[in-house]
Amino acid sequence: MKEKIFFLSVLVFSTPVFADTPANVTTRFQELESRIIQLQNQLIEQDKKHEREIESLKKQVIEIKGPEEKSVYIPPTAQTGPKWLEGLEMNGDLRLRYEAFEQNEATRDRNRFRYRLRWGVQKKLTEDMDVGFRLVSGSNTDPTSTMQTFTGDFTYKNIFVDQAYVKYRPSFLKDHIPFLEKSEIGGGKVENPFRQASSGLVWDADVMPEGFYQSAEFKFFDGKLKPFVNLGQFILQENATLADAELYGFQTGIRWDVPGLEERGVKVTNAFAYYDFSDYARDSNFTVGGTSLARGNTAMGTLLNAGDFDVFQAYNEIEFKVSGLPVKLFGDFAANPSDRTEDPIGRNIGYEYGLRLGKAKKKGEWEAAYYYAYIEPNAVVGAFNESDFGVGNSNKRGSAVQLKYQLTDSLRLGFAAYFVNNVTGADDETRRFQTDLEWVF
Repeated sequence: MKEKIFFLSVLVFSTPVFADTPANVTTRFQELESRIIQLQNQLIEQDKKHEREIESLKKQVIEIKGPEEKSVYIPPTAQTGPKWLEGLEMNGDLRLRYEAFEQNEATRDRNRFRYRLRWGVQKKLTEDMDVGFRLVSGSNTDPTSTMQTFTGDFTYKNIFVDQAYVKYRPSFLKDHIPFLEKSEIGGGKVENPFRQASSGLVWDADVMPEGFYQSAEFKFFDGKLKPFVNLGQFILQENATLADAELYGFQTGIRWDVPGLEERGVKVTNAFAYYDFSDYARDSNFTVGGTSLARGNTAMGTLLNAGDFDVFQAYNEIEFKVSGLPVKLFGDFAANPSDRTEDPIGRNIGYEYGLRLGKAKKKGEWEAAYYYAYIEPNAVVGAFNESDFGVGNSNKRGSAVQLKYQLTDSLRLGFAAYFVNNVTGADDETRRFQTDLEWVF
């Protein structure tokens, strides 16, 4: 009986094997191979579909700018978020400062703590157009500082608008203008287009003009030669009964790589500018909220003694590397030939030159800088040049030292010292010291 059961079992399980002829086996392998190829094609199509979905998601992006640019991709609006978040960009920073002044015996020394807060928002409306604004701390009577002092018995601090703008980059112009690298038209309360080729001799970094600007940059020899031009039409004062004051500015220059020294990163910038401060020196157009912004410009009543400011500026800088260390040398010169004081000699020119070693941008990086400035009373408009230099602005001469160290990618430690005298009047040195902690987010 056991032998019969064993024989039947072998017969049952071995029948399919014996039933398959070589031809049948070959057919089955061919069917299996065909099925594998079919599955591979399905996987390839699935991968292509996923790639298309990823590209679609990349078009819906919120840019978060801090120490590093980061992108957060969001699925289609119908699934998660509102459409207005697409193309939205935000950035900001917070600075805490300790500041000390050592002055002459007649002027009390000061110690104060201050802060600066800035928060900006920009929205990309189209590929060529952006709108944005920025909120800052500061004062509505000082166009050169967004710092506020800790004082006032715990009262609340003010927030102001220092930028509110529209930017348009007409990309179609590249199809009609040979060698055009980029162009931009902007309006509102805007970032200063002239600051890119200027030191603090003429423009403080916090000055945000109001009006319109146009800029363009060209590219030759594979980008080794880049001419540029900036135009500005800005409102200084609008008056109901007196003459309005405006600023018309023109700046042109060239950035170029020194031939044969590309491996050292040698880059040179040469720029020239002309600024017509129309009717600024008359009818108290240099006064805001009862506060005079002459600040070093000699004045008599409702008039500035210069009579007019038509400022010419020449700026030059060279950047290179020494053993991998970035180095920048710069020189800036300005003159106001429209100065109409009785004795304009010694009153209408200014210059600044300096050196910077290193560049603090990422954790562990540092930079050190030194510059010397000499600014006669009517050389430039005292309302708009550097405010940290001594107690600020024109009729000043002296030196500044600055040190910065990047503690993390988003936190910077800084020190600055200024040793500044007057050009005319009392030989009154002001020694100003600053220590900063600055967070970028």
